[in-house]
Amino acid sequence: MSTMKQEPDSKKTYSDLLEYPDGQRWELFDGVPKLQASPGWQHQFTSGQLHFSLMAYLKGKTCQVFAAPFDVMLAKGDESDFALNTVVQPDLVIVCDPSRLRRTGYRGVPRLVVEIISPGSAKQDMLIKYQIYQRAGVSSYWIVQPEERNILQHHLTETGIYELINVATESDVLTEPEFPDLEIPIAGLFPLLPPETD
Repeated sequence: MSTMKQEPDSKKTYSDLLEYPDGQRWELFDGVPKLQASPGWQHQFTSGQLHFSLMAYLKGKTCQVFAAPFDVMLAKGDESDFALNTVVQPDLVIVCDPSRLRRTGYRGVPRLVVEIISPGSAKQDMLIKYQIYQRAGVSSYWIVQPEERNILQHHLTETGIYELINVATESDVLTEPEFPDLEIPIAGLFPLLPPETD
């Protein structure tokens, strides 16, 4: 996910988020609004490649994959949609209950969340969002690192804690416990490296 800026304001809810100007991408971390900066082309390339692979895999299945901007509303109880104070926009997300789709996204816990690290976003993706997804009970969380050209796969254990189950590199074929027949070759997900010059 791209670098974010925090709005210097009081805690907000999803209803406040809907009033923000069109064309801006905001998230709420426990009521704290964060404005996302535009992602770079490397991020967009990897997101597009992975999105295409997941769409092809899910064709004809109940689950669906969505790319940002797509609101994922994570409830802590039975509060209304508009009262929610944690709303995230993962780079990619797989959801499997169509009844939970909303006008701008999905209310509920996704089966899989993917965040693609951009310069300056490592803390958000590897600490803050990691904790948010773990707390919400997201079964699988992938952190894609374009600079390292790998994918960190985290899976929720029975105790509700993420375990790093795999570091997939370009020589690997990516598999996923939540979707046992999924296979994605890592080679090709990342942009070609520029030729070395003297």
